[in-house]
Amino acid sequence: DTLWRRLKLDFSDLYEAGVAFDAISGKATLGNGLLTLDPELQIVGPSGAFKFSGTTSMAQETLDMNMVVVLPLTQNLPLAAVLLGAGAPIGGALFVLDKV
Repeated sequence: DTLWRRLKLDFSDLYEAGVAFDAISGKATLGNGLLTLDPELQIVGPSGAFKFSGTTSMAQETLDMNMVVVLPLTQNLPLAAVLLGAGAPIGGALFVLDKV
């Protein structure tokens, strides 16, 4: 999906509100009014990945959770730099930086 979006020059997932995603996986258990994400809920998309773990109290409406956000900037910046007129040197430098 990401490649198809980029070929259509669709970069809306990088600047618009909301999160586009390609896959969601995880396991949750519900018991005694607690929703527990174990090991974690993963959301993977073209502009980043999110991992959630912890518990939610349904009765008290409280969260005790951790969230990790992974933003692959070096994957998105080379193409954006070229499209914005920054030229191949900046896009190439970012590509090399990602590989290092």
